[in-house]
Amino acid sequence: MKKLAEVTAERVDRLEKLSEELERNPMVIEIRKAEAEQTQAERVQAVARIAELNRELEAMSAGPILGLQVKLAGLDAERKKLQQEMDAERVRMLQRKASLEGRIRREQDFLCGSYDPKIDEAIEFFQKRLAEFREPGKTSIQRVGGRKNLFTERKEIKLESNRKALLSAISFCQDAIRRLEVMKLEAVFDPEEIEKMKSEIPDISVYEEIEGVKEFKGLGAPMVHQQPDLLDRLGLR
Repeated sequence: MKKLAEVTAERVDRLEKLSEELERNPMVIEIRKAEAEQTQAERVQAVARIAELNRELEAMSAGPILGLQVKLAGLDAERKKLQQEMDAERVRMLQRKASLEGRIRREQDFLCGSYDPKIDEAIEFFQKRLAEFREPGKTSIQRVGGRKNLFTERKEIKLESNRKALLSAISFCQDAIRRLEVMKLEAVFDPEEIEKMKSEIPDISVYEEIEGVKEFKGLGAPMVHQQPDLLDRLGLR
């Protein structure tokens, strides 16, 4: 019997001879030729498509974008020009502003050096009144009545104080001094306005009635607590 290796070698030899015969067969040769021609045609078409796509790609990147870049460059140049014009205008405006402010100060200096001395006298008058109103003891509180409530253990009390009128007079004098400082820069001096302000100083002797409560514990017990709202309303807290 033949060995396995010899049998395998014989089979391989026969397959090779069969393959050589097939390759020489006219039909196979024709099929191979047709396949090669088909492949060649497809390669030509592929190269043509690549060329067309490259042309479209180049047109896309170099066409609209290039135009927009040109427009952008023009806008940048226009922006730079406008920025330069704006900077120049700002410099002119600041120079003009400084000139006008300097002229205003010179005119104000003239007005401040030539106003009627009665304005300073009036300022001194209101400053003195302001100092008087701020002196200790100007705030007055007077008790005008009260009533105990045994059920609530509270005592209702009534007070009178001139604090509101005093604060009004202080505020009036402060406003008057500010008004007099403005009068120094006005063209026409009006002494009647000063006299009118003096006559309109609020009267600090006007009292306002205020009601409040105090708490106590039991009949005859001393007062142990005063409601905070009473002192708050008097401005003493």
